[in-house]
Amino acid sequence: MDLSVLIVRGTLIITMVGTPLAAQNTVQSLTLINADSNAPVVGFDPLADGSTLNLPDLPTSNLNVRANVVSPEGDTQSVVFALTGATTKNQTESVDPYAMNGDTSGNYNAFNFSEGAHTLTATPYSGNSGGGTAGTALTVNFSVTNISAGPPSVAITSPTSGTTTPPPGNFTITADASDDGSITGVEFFEGSNSLGTDTTAPY
Repeated sequence: MDLSVLIVRGTLIITMVGTPLAAQNTVQSLTLINADSNAPVVGFDPLADGSTLNLPDLPTSNLNVRANVVSPEGDTQSVVFALTGATTKNQTESVDPYAMNGDTSGNYNAFNFSEGAHTLTATPYSGNSGGGTAGTALTVNFSVTNISAGPPSVAITSPTSGTTTPPPGNFTITADASDDGSITGVEFFEGSNSLGTDTTAPY
């Protein structure tokens, strides 16, 4: 940094002239990859901090994670991955795409996550194999679950079993229904004969 001094009518003016700091290489985001198709997993591009990966909801359990790097000077040469938690993995990638479990010319290697909490940090470097100057890292916390949605359950609440009614025998049938997701309707049957469908609770 250069320093210049200028005195103007008894006033001391100090001017410091320096070279602007070079823009840093930055891991801008992480993308969850389907290692069977080499395509991003829908809903996880980017892989957001606090995400939950429920394995039955994903297209495959063969996964990988790609680091998306912004390199203003074009000098990113490698990315170092550090995965901790329920599954651990350390990987240094010196060829784009930068993948947590490696790849061969864009064909991503499969990685299987264990259930539980994970923390993944990806750090860019200006040199090969994690050498040179470190850029701005990105850390993402996520959890992996294996919860399968069961079938909906339904129970007739009225009339109760064994209830009788005098002719003409008109009565209202009500039911309670529950599911892991949402109930779109309950259809009532007499044997195989449909009596009708109610799409609004209470059914």
